[in-house]
Amino acid sequence: MAKLFALVYCDNFLINCEQIFNPALVGKPVVIISGNRGWVVARSPAAQSLGINPGMCLSQVEAIIQKQREKHSEKYNVIVHGANSSLYADISNRVMSALQQFCPELEIYDQHAAWLELTIAPVQTTDNFTGEPVLMPDAISISDYAQEIRRKINQWIGVPISIGIAPTKTLAKVAQQIAQQSASGITSLLTKSSQAQALAATAVGKIWGIDSYYAQQLEAIGITNALQLRMLPEKKVQALFDPGMSRTIDELHGQVHYPLQPIASDRQLALMFRAFAEPVDSIALLKEVTANYVAILAQKLHAQELLTTGISITLATDQLAHLPQYCNSTQIKLEQPTNDASDLTRQAIAALTAVYQPGLAYKKISIKLWEPIASNGWGWDLGQSPQRSTKQRENRLIGMVEQAKLELEPNLRSASKADGLKINHQTDRQEVQRSQRYTTAWSELPIAKA
Repeated sequence: MAKLFALVYCDNFLINCEQIFNPALVGKPVVIISGNRGWVVARSPAAQSLGINPGMCLSQVEAIIQKQREKHSEKYNVIVHGANSSLYADISNRVMSALQQFCPELEIYDQHAAWLELTIAPVQTTDNFTGEPVLMPDAISISDYAQEIRRKINQWIGVPISIGIAPTKTLAKVAQQIAQQSASGITSLLTKSSQAQALAATAVGKIWGIDSYYAQQLEAIGITNALQLRMLPEKKVQALFDPGMSRTIDELHGQVHYPLQPIASDRQLALMFRAFAEPVDSIALLKEVTANYVAILAQKLHAQELLTTGISITLATDQLAHLPQYCNSTQIKLEQPTNDASDLTRQAIAALTAVYQPGLAYKKISIKLWEPIASNGWGWDLGQSPQRSTKQRENRLIGMVEQAKLELEPNLRSASKADGLKINHQTDRQEVQRSQRYTTAWSELPIAKA
């Protein structure tokens, strides 16, 4: 059986999340502004055609809007939304849960992307590159399966995806970039000939794991595309670059260096995952991320009338960064099953502190709750109160919040570099209105009028 990697990527994810509940945005110039920094974090193709790009500040966007109004008319207005982090996180979790129905073991790469490992029966064929008979994965069955995944995700959730399939993660990323521009939304690089053609058309700076610094170094020695990089002599690579470059080149040759790192699912109740846009080294910021996510998970427990008996935290650096690597996790078994946010937050912070290593820049954090049991079926030990008094819980929670404010106040400015955190600072700019939290706030549910 042949094993392949499939990179599932939610195309233009933030914009499409907004369009799910507001179809009137389809085809319109739409811009999403970060609530923390006032920068463009996403824009629709129509907005891109106007010259609006990620990283622009709000004043630059407003200047472009003003020019369009002067040049055309009101109907050419650009629609500006503030980032709706709650909506994006919930849609992301729905996509990942749906993908697990097709492939129980997957690795969440980012809020809008995940790796799947496909096992396909090989068939006898001839490689067009070498002319030799070889056993290759059945391209037809792979394409059909990928199309079914793509169709179901769009039907169930309303998010279009592209899928790249190849023998390694690095090649799968190349395939996904091609798939994103194709009508089918799917590209597989299974033969040496298809890989060579794709790599020749891929700029070296577009290779997974090659940042702008290394791209400039490679271009300086005449390496401008991925095929040229794959053909670079090993001795020259070792002389000029660190071992990470050798691993990338091996992956371009089809040798796996980055295996799947799946999330456990057999006894897992719920998962919250964050891949930071910029690496984070602040323990205070990581604690705030943890507290926010635990609160969301606790709400899910209450809604399902469930208790959890364990919680685990995983911290990881960027495996592609040319920096010290670290990935560690720990699990805490709770003394009593609970769905209390304050109890879970205290245990989660303890787990985070146990795995945190100072001096490292972290790219990913995940929080998992384990072993769900029904709250009405839990038998409390003699002498244990099934519930603390409401006042006692409120006092504990208020105390934790106030303590967190004191600890985090000096770090609020630096905390804004973590996407998805809603930290409001006093600024001179006008606040941009976000869309409604259609799936996470009862007061903001869509209303249908008959």
